[in-house]
Amino acid sequence: MISIIAAGGHMFLVDLKRSVCYQLSASLLLLAASAAKTRGQNRATLLKGPVRGIMVNILIIGLGGFLGAVARYGVALWIGQRWGRNFPLGTFVINITGSMLIGFLMPLLTERFLANPQWRLFLAVGFLGAYTTFSTFEYETGALLKDGEWLIACGNVILSVIVGFAALKVGETVARSI
Repeated sequence: MISIIAAGGHMFLVDLKRSVCYQLSASLLLLAASAAKTRGQNRATLLKGPVRGIMVNILIIGLGGFLGAVARYGVALWIGQRWGRNFPLGTFVINITGSMLIGFLMPLLTERFLANPQWRLFLAVGFLGAYTTFSTFEYETGALLKDGEWLIACGNVILSVIVGFAALKVGETVARSI
């Protein structure tokens, strides 16, 4: 199944069967649109065929992304209020749980149950894409370095990578044992 996904101001062509993703340029998209016009297809015609499926996929990703972003905000807020903000613990917990969840979900969705690819779009691309916070991780680590907190910054990087990878493997192991 091939889909076009919009994320972060970019368009991507995703082949779920082969797990391949290509970034599309604006000129390629304009070329495709003009080619459709020269064949006499209008916007309404395009939305009836494969583009309709693409729009459904984009909505599925958007819904998952909305829920993932709200979950991220809630978890980070709760952790920050409970344990403080000296160490970016909220981001750390979100990245670790996100790593474990993707490690748990992907084997279930692609190996164990062979679920509809739209579940993968909703959960992995949408929800976990918005829930996990690698960009925030980078920003917070940079801010720690800027503030001279080298030890905390290094601890954040090392722990996030090592514990995140371990959580991914735990999730995969649990999923495969089901």
